[in-house]
Amino acid sequence: MWSILVWLAGSKIGRAIIGVAIISFFVVGFRIWLAAHDASVARQATSQMVTKFERDALASQLATERRLHAEANRAAAEATARAAATQKANDAANAEVGRLLAEAAKNGKLSRPTEDDRLWLDQH
Repeated sequence: MWSILVWLAGSKIGRAIIGVAIISFFVVGFRIWLAAHDASVARQATSQMVTKFERDALASQLATERRLHAEANRAAAEATARAAATQKANDAANAEVGRLLAEAAKNGKLSRPTEDDRLWLDQH
């Protein structure tokens, strides 16, 4: 084997073959290194993209939570307004019952509501 290399190094064709082999070795080595480097860069870029994805997902979740919170506040305000209106209507109904009781007390011929009547009125 050594004699073949000495013979190749002694001739122009042999030196060209050795030169092409050395250059091919470096080209193949560089391509292998480049593929590994590209894979490393791709992994690094992907890890950053996952971070961006998670950030975007959390931002979307936060926006949804804020929207739901605003809707809950609006619903609570509406419920409070309805409760106030209901209380006002209840007070008006009680005032009307009181007025009718006072009117009935003045006139002995009118019938008076019983406790059962009042209970029915409160439930309906």
